Amino acid sequence: MTSKHYFILSVFLLVLSFNLSAQQNFNQRKADSLLNIINQDISDSITLVSSIDIAERYYRLRKMDSALMYAQKSFDLANETDIRKAAAYRILGYVKIMGNEMEEAKEVLWQGRKLAEQSSDTSSLVLILTHLASAYLYNTTDSCIYYAVEALNLTKDPRRIVTNMRIMALANHRSGNLEKAIEIQKDAIKIAQENPGTVSLLHLKYNLAGFYFKIDLDSARALYQEVYEDHVSSGNIAGQLHVMVNLASIEYYKGNHQKAIELNLKILEERRKNKVEGDGKDTVYKNLAINYRILGKLNLAYKYLDSARAMIFMVNDNPAIDSYYAEKFKLDSTANNFGASIKTLKTHMAFKDSIRKKGEQEKYTELQTKYETAKKDQEIANLTQQSEIQSLTIGKRNNQIIAGAAVAALIVFIGLFYHRQSKSKQEKAANELQQRFLRSQLNPHFIFNSMTAIQQYVLEYDAQGASDYMGMFSTLMRQILENSRQEFIPLSEEKSMLTNYLELQKLRFKGAFDYTIEIDEDLDEDYLGIPPMFAQPFIENSLEHGLFKKGDEVNEIKIKFSQGDDDLIKLEIEDNGIGNQQKTDSNGHKSLSTIITSERLNSMNKSANAKIGIDTFNIENESGDILGYKINLTLPSRLVIE
Repeated sequence: MTSKHYFILSVFLLVLSFNLSAQQNFNQRKADSLLNIINQDISDSITLVSSIDIAERYYRLRKMDSALMYAQKSFDLANETDIRKAAAYRILGYVKIMGNEMEEAKEVLWQGRKLAEQSSDTSSLVLILTHLASAYLYNTTDSCIYYAVEALNLTKDPRRIVTNMRIMALANHRSGNLEKAIEIQKDAIKIAQENPGTVSLLHLKYNLAGFYFKIDLDSARALYQEVYEDHVSSGNIAGQLHVMVNLASIEYYKGNHQKAIELNLKILEERRKNKVEGDGKDTVYKNLAINYRILGKLNLAYKYLDSARAMIFMVNDNPAIDSYYAEKFKLDSTANNFGASIKTLKTHMAFKDSIRKKGEQEKYTELQTKYETAKKDQEIANLTQQSEIQSLTIGKRNNQIIAGAAVAALIVFIGLFYHRQSKSKQEKAANELQQRFLRSQLNPHFIFNSMTAIQQYVLEYDAQGASDYMGMFSTLMRQILENSRQEFIPLSEEKSMLTNYLELQKLRFKGAFDYTIEIDEDLDEDYLGIPPMFAQPFIENSLEHGLFKKGDEVNEIKIKFSQGDDDLIKLEIEDNGIGNQQKTDSNGHKSLSTIITSERLNSMNKSANAKIGIDTFNIENESGDILGYKINLTLPSRLVIE
């Protein structure tokens, strides 16, 4: 975790517990009572309703295995009896969301929605739409808002209204629309105040403080202080500690590092005094280390960072380990311990690489399992089909049929043999092109220049600059390695990769050029996919051979994606360099990247119905003077859903 991003809690997912012990006792007594009911010889209808209620109670008790068991029981019984099916589908989908089984939850809830609409079960329908909004909150905010609005249109219940408004506020926050998130959250708080007892005002205020955290620290602090005082009044120690962490974070961002230290030390003292165990202590230690480092108290910074390390590595928390290495590198650099800082940096990079490889191995294992399962299913189907054919044809075969079958089998075998040979050659050529394409992106000169720049930042005691540069560099390397294996990637990912590449080049050239990346508003950059990394080779040519050779003019590169004909995407790359000369290197030869790009376009043209290609030309004024160089690429597109 960098000092620049000291730490922002996931305030939007945190549910504070008020009067937790009494509420848990109530839910346990209710669950026990319902269990006594369904253990008696009663009707299926009562058993079903009781199972749904028991699943709800066990979820509130955070007994997820029991909640899932009774949710599944109500689901199975509803399908057997055709009673209250929408409600049963709703509770199973809800429990699966809480178990982070999002795709299964969506499937169950979609079916439940149809059942609720068919049976005019509005109450279940509103809850199902609310749960669908929650399921989409973390990956598709547009769908999240869509389902929340549908739920709002069907209910007048203040509790359901506030819940769905809160989800919409979270979705707007996740999509970067903070002003809209704050507006909706304030409206939700107003409704909750007008209808006491519907939902917890503290929850809503806590979330609103989180929204303000990025744009108005004073407003965030005032709201957190309100919540903290309520926790003090109710004796909720856990709630007090959560809020204190956020208040300490605000003091850090406002530059009040001594105040931040005092608050963090108070958190540790309150945890010790009240014997509070569990997560969060390592974060407090690390935050103390960050503040002490900034104040120049390096011995104390090392002390608390070592305490954080002991806890982080004990639970093997990968995000926390990544954050630890980032702060350790900064601390070593601040202490002028460059040997230790380089060692930390190498260890950090090795850790990130191991995580990436582990993820790739898990994906490979999953795909291999699916392949083996499909293969076995196909073998069983083939054997079954063969058995049926034999049973129908037994006793009717003769020499002529056998001979004909043998000839047909021979023809099929020969055809398959040549087909496989041809396919193997095509795959080999495609793999060779992909490898050459990847090598062209991982330009050794670019990697060498980037590592040299990082080393220069370290030598100049600029730990923040070295950390930022390394962060962008490692992100770009990961993007290149991952995206080079994909046929199509989302337009937003291509933009992110180009931005990282250009920012690294700006650091390398010390800001000697400007750039813009424009995406036509008609293009959906989250779902529209294009072939990856077509722009980068031409940008590299501009930087190495076209720009920086025209005196004192401002060097500029413009990149634009727009809609073409027949679902094609137009990619325009324009610079104000020396023109046609940048197409070749110093020996007059076309660059490897440009050649491979042409080969990729030719390969795509063979399988595309539309014309895919490239057009390059000098930009000239009326007098014939060269003002720059422009590349027009026409690329295929495809819907991409991640």
